Amino acid sequence: MKFYLINIFFILFSINTINAQDPHFSQYFMSPLTINPALAGTGYGKFRLMSNFRSQWQIGGTPYSSYTLGLDANLLANKKFKKNILGVGVLFLGDQSNYGLLKSSYVSSTMDYHQAISKNSSIGARVSSYVGKKISG
Repeated sequence: MKFYLINIFFILFSINTINAQDPHFSQYFMSPLTINPALAGTGYGKFRLMSNFRSQWQIGGTPYSSYTLGLDANLLANKKFKKNILGVGVLFLGDQSNYGLLKSSYVSSTMDYHQAISKNSSIGARVSSYVGKKISG
């Protein structure tokens, strides 16, 4: 019972702080930090730079455009424990529509750690923060 009360309290407390953003990218897999910030540092190299841009509804007026730029790195690359990941990343995301009357942008940063527990499994923890700004006129 105590477990359920703690979960209900957490859900009710976080309702006021949750903000949703729905960027529409046709190649969403090219921006993994947009999908899941815990994917920071999970690329094949030491670091990864990614970018997406989409412009849609081009007929009549200014199109709706979304853009993102991200950078992440694995700080434990080429170390003794190759299966463990200490990832850090930063993501910039922006939207603009209707002749610039509606704009939103935010910057998020994340840090995660994945500890390998077997050949194909790991357990991880993540800490994130973001700063957002929405302008509507």
